[in-house]
Amino acid sequence: MKAVVIGESSGATMEAIMNVYPRHKAIVDKYIAKNEVIGIGPFGDMGNMAIFKNRVTAEQFVREDPFILEGLVKSFVIRDWNDSLLPEYMTDKSYNVTIEIPKSPEEVFRGITREVPKWWGGRDYTGQSFSLNDEFIINHPGTHYSKQKLTEVIQNKKIVWCVEESKLNWLKTQNEWTNTRMIFEIVPTGYSSILHFTHEGLVPEKESYAMCSEGWNLVIKEWLFNFIAHGKPHFDL
Repeated sequence: MKAVVIGESSGATMEAIMNVYPRHKAIVDKYIAKNEVIGIGPFGDMGNMAIFKNRVTAEQFVREDPFILEGLVKSFVIRDWNDSLLPEYMTDKSYNVTIEIPKSPEEVFRGITREVPKWWGGRDYTGQSFSLNDEFIINHPGTHYSKQKLTEVIQNKKIVWCVEESKLNWLKTQNEWTNTRMIFEIVPTGYSSILHFTHEGLVPEKESYAMCSEGWNLVIKEWLFNFIAHGKPHFDL
């Protein structure tokens, strides 16, 4: 049974929140890395909620979170949640990763659309990745070729790339990526953005899964994060 932590805001100023935020983020990232938190963020009218896979983890989180320990969350409750939808959703084994970026959804969206060569592809990127139906190619000669088309673009919220063509030279089935999708979903928290990335169709049964999972961990969690959060491109163009 899952557990939901519902917190009531103390009314702290944004300055106070941002002073504590880096330590809060470190705790959240730890639970995300262990795949123990399903969702976390504020309500539109203040307050916040976090969903954990079990009550033990939820109780451990509230004992560690600086927002709670330092009074930015005035009070909280933990409620057991016997949901009937998420278990089916979570059976999808496609590669996915969630990171929190201390930037606005607008800045995250721009980095994912207009600045792709700075964090993925570098000089091996050609085409456009700004608008619906745009197409772009990543071509590392002799190792990787993929052609992506933007099939869904929701401003500051969601971008979907569909892989129309692919050739990964190091695979037996070199077109394994073809017809898979890269999905970027951006959720605002009020002081940062949560980015959910899924490579839909990149599943453990595929030969490319192990190596490409390691690759996406590097590209999303380090190259993309460092570019958007700190303005540090991975590729020198």
